[in-house]
Order: sequence, then C-alpha cells, then structure tokens
Amino acid sequence: MRIFMQGSKHSGFLALDGTAKIHRDQTLIEELWDPIMKTWFTEGKDDARITVIEFVPEAGYYWDNKHGNLVAATRMILGAAIGRTLDDSIEGRGLWPRCCPRWPTIPPLMSRTASSPKHASRNIAASLLLGTAGWGLPRASQHRFASADPADSHLKRYARSLPAVEINSSFYRPHQRTTYEHWAATTPPAFRFSAKLPRSITHTAGLRDSESLLQAFLEQVYGLGERLGCLLVQLPPSLSLDIATANDFFGILRRLHGEGGVAVEPRHASWFSPQGDALLAHWQVARVLADPVLHDPGRIPGGWSGLVYCRLHGSPRVYYSAYDTALIDALAHRLVAAAHEAESVWCIFDNTASGAAAENALDLVSASVACEAITNMEPQ
Repeated sequence: MRIFMQGSKHSGFLALDGTAKIHRDQTLIEELWDPIMKTWFTEGKDDARITVIEFVPEAGYYWDNKHGNLVAATRMILGAAIGRTLDDSIEGRGLWPRCCPRWPTIPPLMSRTASSPKHASRNIAASLLLGTAGWGLPRASQHRFASADPADSHLKRYARSLPAVEINSSFYRPHQRTTYEHWAATTPPAFRFSAKLPRSITHTAGLRDSESLLQAFLEQVYGLGERLGCLLVQLPPSLSLDIATANDFFGILRRLHGEGGVAVEPRHASWFSPQGDALLAHWQVARVLADPVLHDPGRIPGGWSGLVYCRLHGSPRVYYSAYDTALIDALAHRLVAAAHEAESVWCIFDNTASGAAAENALDLVSASVACEAITNMEPQ
C-alpha cells in the first residue's frame, strides 16, 4: 500500500510504502473518535460502516523546501528570470526494519535538516557502538577477526574489528576489579564496554534494598575506567513498574554512578507506558529497543532520548536466528539517523547461540560506514 501526504502546493511531500490491515478494533475507534465524525457516521461510534486501517511503513520518500514557501517562490521567480535552477529543496528516503518499524520518530534519513543536527561535525558511523553479547569468536567467523599474532586473545582480536561489546557474564557472577582492568588494557582507547547488572539486583532483589549490591558491583566494574560506556539493567518479565521502587533504585544508581550511561530492558507491559517513559527520562535512563518486540510501544526506543540502546536477540528463533542483509542495511540507516540526535547509540546482537551475532555485527559496521558515506555525498 502507498500513502501520499502533502502539506501545501509546493511543500511537505511525503510518500510511504507499507502494509495495511483493516479491522474493527472498538478500543481504537473509541480513542480516535471525534464528535464531528457523526456528520458522516450518523450512528456514532457503533456505526457499522466504521473500520480502522492500521498502516505499518516499510519505506518512504520525503521532499520539502528548506526556508519556507516565500523563499522558495522567490527563488523560482528569480530562477525563471535568469534561466537557472536555484534549488532550495531537501529530500530523503527511509527504511523501516521489521523488528522496529516505527523507529525513530524523527523524519528518517533526511539528508540535511533546515537546522543543523546536534552532531553534524563528527564521524557518525565511527561513533556508533556496535557489537555482540560477549566476545566469543565462532569458528566460521574467525577469518574476519584476523590477527598477526596467533597468541592474541579473542577479546584483542574482537576489539580490532568491532567498537563495543556487552558483558553478560557479570549478570551471573562477580568478576574481580583486576579482571575488568585486564579487559580494558586489552582493548584500544576508543573501545567501549557495556556491563550487565547482576541478577542479584534485578531478579532476586527486584531493585529493592540493593544499594550495597550496587556499590559492590560498581567497585568491580569501574576497573574498566573510561572504557565503561554503559550499564545494562535487564529486568525479569514478572517485574512490574512500581513507581516508588523505581525512583528509589534509579536515584541511588545516579547518586553512585553520576551521569554515566544507563539502559534498562524491561519486559513487563507496565514499563511501556507514558509513566514509565517519564520516570526513565527523569533519571536519564534509556529504555532498550529489544527484538523480538514484546509490547507494541517497545517498537521505538523510550525513556531518555540522549541514549539509544538496541538489543537484537534473534527472530523468529530467539538467540539463534540471523538477521538478513535487507534488515541490516535498513538498521544501519536508522542508527546513523539516530546518532545525529542522541549522544550515544548502541546496537548489540545477542543471537550468539548459532554464532550469527558476530557476522551480523560486522555486516552492520560495514553498512553503517557505507550509509554515512552516501549521506555525506548528497548535496546540501
């Protein structure tokens, strides 16, 4: 299905391609109903002629003028007078991966915006923190992590090819500070680690009365020094949002951890709500975009917008299924677009059981570099 939208005669053109589903969801009809609609649907909300069309975009094209209709019209008149095209347009194309079809909400892949993006001057592709959960190198992928010294550790080889990694073992057992220090010393200065909080905090304690546990964990993980890029808080599916408990926990975490990056991966539906997002944004905590998506609001990142953190667990078979080239390319475009706005953008592949994560992460790095190169070549 294709939808065309237009702001005015000479501005605001948007075309979206996607799939549509027609149904009669009474809850949505109630939500979308406006009294003026009774002009056409004379029996009100229960009128049998009412249907809801749910549209999920997959690709799109956007065109507009940069400086408003008056400037555009002046350029058109002047161009006609002198016989030249005085371009004042901006355009872009967008792709929506199947795992997160509505992310991000900013106009996707706009080549340039009228106002400069926050991070236009930096190398966006190089700033993306892409990697896998753990740094094990599957035999089938080891040729892509070449090393001049056969004695090099997997981590050292991994860090030459990927810019970030997620430490999952910290969820199951503590590591000595010297272990973290060794890992940091093995990697280049720009490399970043994300460390997962222990399950004793998230699952056993349920975020309650955990200050001493947090202190012990932070004392250990701070051995990473400046290479510690983010803390990951993965919550059990049964842990619902309790405002008082969550405020206490994140307040303590912020007091102990300062302004360091924090992302939370909730799985109970109550966290995917305006109240949940507002609480997380208050404490500058990002809500993870996880695939497979468990709840519809989880199709876009939530919480604090300064950090974007994606965890791709594999779909349809969790921890096993590889992501195809089309999705990797589309995801690269979305991450590059997000990196123009957010301070930090992470994407971690957790489909490690089949060894697919390493290949997917390497392919995403290449696709992101290509995407940024194409964006930089487009006319401003």
